[in-house]
Amino acid sequence: MIVIKTVTKTPTTAATKECNNSRECPNETHVRITKNVENRAFFRNSKIESVVIEEGVTDIGITAFGGCRNLISIEIPPGVNIHGSAFGGVYIQNEIMRSTTGGRGV
Repeated sequence: MIVIKTVTKTPTTAATKECNNSRECPNETHVRITKNVENRAFFRNSKIESVVIEEGVTDIGITAFGGCRNLISIEIPPGVNIHGSAFGGVYIQNEIMRSTTGGRGV
């Protein structure tokens, strides 16, 4: 499981809202994702701060979190395919990509 946190406090899974794109929860700051993340699912969502991706999710699409400038914490289970531009413009993008092997969560 990849866990990237740049803050000391991160909400637990119980404290997050289940949400799979910005249309479902445009004002949430902490989300739990249970389905594959579609292309541009959270594109330029300035509210989102933390994400927990559940086991069973296999793909994070093109620019899925692109431009989410306030995203500072993410948990990604093993084996998730991460498109190279999935986190474009995100503060923790380099750390996320360094923590994966061949575009897959480790």
